[in-house]
Amino acid sequence: MSVLDIAALLILIILALLIGALFWYLGALPGHIAKERDHPYEQAIMVGGWTTLILGAVAWPFVLMWAYTPIRFGGDKERSDENKVDLHNEIKSLQVQVEKLTQEFKAQRGANQ
Repeated sequence: MSVLDIAALLILIILALLIGALFWYLGALPGHIAKERDHPYEQAIMVGGWTTLILGAVAWPFVLMWAYTPIRFGGDKERSDENKVDLHNEIKSLQVQVEKLTQEFKAQRGANQ
């Protein structure tokens, strides 16, 4: 073996290792993102990331988008109660605004006639 043959072999080995590392990184990426974002379908996203990458990577971007979607079901009871109170206060505020606008409209309508 000449020096060029050895160099070519080393380049091929390094290239194969880099491709393997890239494959591993891309396969684990959606699951890692879902875990960081505390996604309720974390396990399904992890399996989907590997499956779609192994089977041709056509649907892999969709699994990656799925990992980023903010899906929440219920959540903490305290946070849910706070949200209910906030929504209730906002609804009351909007009802007051609607009543004021209705009164102004009726006043303007009566003044024009």
